[in-house]
Amino acid sequence: MAKNLRKQLNASLGFDEISFTVPYVFLPPRFKDISEKRNMVLFMDTDTVMHVRWEGVRQDEHHPLSPGACRRLFKECIRNMKRYRKDLDSFSKFVDTEAEVPFWDPREDSLTKDRTDEPAPSVEKEVIAVLDSKSGAEERKEEEMGGESPIPHFGWE
Repeated sequence: MAKNLRKQLNASLGFDEISFTVPYVFLPPRFKDISEKRNMVLFMDTDTVMHVRWEGVRQDEHHPLSPGACRRLFKECIRNMKRYRKDLDSFSKFVDTEAEVPFWDPREDSLTKDRTDEPAPSVEKEVIAVLDSKSGAEERKEEEMGGESPIPHFGWE
């Protein structure tokens, strides 16, 4: 998968803007304060200069980053991701050992079982033919159950 992404990035380099979103929770502390709990959007323009902007902010509000600053940012984000993964793994193990099945209202696991969806019962429409007295043409009206009744046509125009 990384090779495919690398090929896509190389193909668009210099022709299109390349962007990558960094979730707020993985940002280093100095960027968390600036971000105001918004995700960071890193993008490289057609001149291959890296810029930072925040989700929900106007497109023209961005700040350039040097390659060294990008390396430090990526390193800290990866460290935070690893810490988050360790915490998630620890929480998963805790849940596996300590969690109990609810005894008061056991429910089926809706995420794993295949549900057989039955189609809704069809409502048949009643077709009424009305003969227009002026033109002698037959007009068809469909009536469904419920809702407002259609406005009658009295020939006033």
